[in-house]
Amino acid sequence: MKKIFTLCLSMMMGCMVASAQAPVDEVLQFTDSNGNVIADGSNITSKEVAYNPMGYYEVSSGVYLKNTSDKVAGMELQVNVKSVTNGDLTICFPMQCVGIGLGQHTTGFDAIYPGNPRDIMLHLGVADDNAKASAEVEVQIVRYDLDLSGGMPEKGENSYPGSKITVNLVYDGTAGINDVTVAGDSKEVARYTLDGRKLSAPQKGINIVKYADGRTVKVVED
Repeated sequence: MKKIFTLCLSMMMGCMVASAQAPVDEVLQFTDSNGNVIADGSNITSKEVAYNPMGYYEVSSGVYLKNTSDKVAGMELQVNVKSVTNGDLTICFPMQCVGIGLGQHTTGFDAIYPGNPRDIMLHLGVADDNAKASAEVEVQIVRYDLDLSGGMPEKGENSYPGSKITVNLVYDGTAGINDVTVAGDSKEVARYTLDGRKLSAPQKGINIVKYADGRTVKVVED
């Protein structure tokens, strides 16, 4: 009986080790704005500041998603906010903007097409342009089997954990009008409501506007 117990224990330990060493799925990758892959486990810092027309400065991650395969892939992001100081964190992936605080969060599910990089749209908003603010956020890609039988992308049963990186968003309180990119400098490519519906024209209230350079900002229309 003792031998059987020892064997079972050894098998359990072997399974645990195998699970811990499971390879990271590489179909979807994090990249910078130039398409360079950000390696799994990387710790990056962004001070990319833009002025939002709603009256605050916004630090963007500068991180994108790339599908390295030749087929459409389904995915969501697992987000773990480690710290936030003097700012408000927002993630707009895949479209609807959601405020996030400390702890674990899961974004909505979406399809990522080959050759079409996607901004993860993680932002730190700062209302006081003289205040210092920062946030530390872990972000992980989780790919899923994709079901397109219903016409819209649906999450399949199997998941494939991918790359995980740490993003540090930093605002040092010294940005001036000459130090930032003002929203509206580039061409608008899409516009959405807060609940993710695509708009064909500006709509009264808050609109989510995406620009050709990858920035996504909230705009209030009268």
